[in-house]
Amino acid sequence: MTEFVFNRHDTIGVNAAEDDHDFLSECFVDMGELPILQNVVDPRFLVVGRTGSGKTALFMQLADKHNCSLLDANAKGFCYTEKTSVFEDLSGKGLNLAPYLKLLWMHVLIIEVIQETVPVDQKDSIIERLKSLFSSRRNVQEETALKYH
Repeated sequence: MTEFVFNRHDTIGVNAAEDDHDFLSECFVDMGELPILQNVVDPRFLVVGRTGSGKTALFMQLADKHNCSLLDANAKGFCYTEKTSVFEDLSGKGLNLAPYLKLLWMHVLIIEVIQETVPVDQKDSIIERLKSLFSSRRNVQEETALKYH
């Protein structure tokens, strides 16, 4: 058995595994979930677990093995949108915000995909191509939406 000796100022990691860039990949233990998530035809796709059970570490391993990106909803502020006073007021008046939130998610996902996959020097041409898709049937709202990018 190996004996570990710790010195006064040694560290053995950080509180959250996803923040431990030095040890996460070498200390990660797959309990069988990784092959399930890697199989795109497997209908099991939802990862549920208590805080600290390794959900984020699992997705970080998946992203690392398949050269993909993770979108952190908390970092984008979506977890707070429904708790703002504006959303509470609108919901309280019976307004269904589901379509708006769906479009907001689609917008963020598209922006993230463009940022992750399109080289900087080609982003303007992508935006121009997207604009041209809608150019044949513009109205005032579409024109305003297309100006925002």
